[in-house]
Amino acid sequence: MGAGRRRAGTPTAGVTVLAVDVLLHVSSNGRGPIIVDHPGVVAVRTFALVPGYQFAAPNGANWLSLHDLAVPATVETSGDGVRIVFEQISPAEGWLTASGVVTAGPYPAGTAVLSVVMDVDRDAVGLFHAWYDEEHLPTMVSVPGVAAARRFRAVRGALPEHGRDRFLALYELSSPEALSGDAWAGAATVTPRAAEVLPHLAWASQLYRLAV
Repeated sequence: MGAGRRRAGTPTAGVTVLAVDVLLHVSSNGRGPIIVDHPGVVAVRTFALVPGYQFAAPNGANWLSLHDLAVPATVETSGDGVRIVFEQISPAEGWLTASGVVTAGPYPAGTAVLSVVMDVDRDAVGLFHAWYDEEHLPTMVSVPGVAAARRFRAVRGALPEHGRDRFLALYELSSPEALSGDAWAGAATVTPRAAEVLPHLAWASQLYRLAV
């Protein structure tokens, strides 16, 4: 899903980490990104908001920090900003590329990421997963400049209202400009399957550029 809000950890380059938990932290403070100091954190990447992304949800956080967590890890989810611990669900191991699932070798960490957080009605989760894994995610990673993608389920921290589950899709991008062309716009077109799913979720996307 590549657009803004609707009603309806990433391993560092050169390191292979499979089925790793990720702590997502967003904040809008003036001090810059916040890094969580915890022995369970094995790697961190921080990103700054890219203004002007046409599909961005309003009032996006200025900073995004992605923390790779050892499994298992107990990290405090209270504090400044919003902290959410996610576990990877798709693919079960590795990451998805235009050529398929990759489970070995250096992770293709990009210079930018697209973060898409989705709150899904529980009675539609099966429908949502089938559409996302069978149609939507493979279509999005086929766009030039989209190096990899993974999907996660929120397990702790800022969770949605009762009756919904929260999910995250992370797209690794060669640059923010990967989302500015016709290929991305075409991939984000609402298909009949998407139209069936969208009434059952609320979602928000933000584009971020690597800051550190």
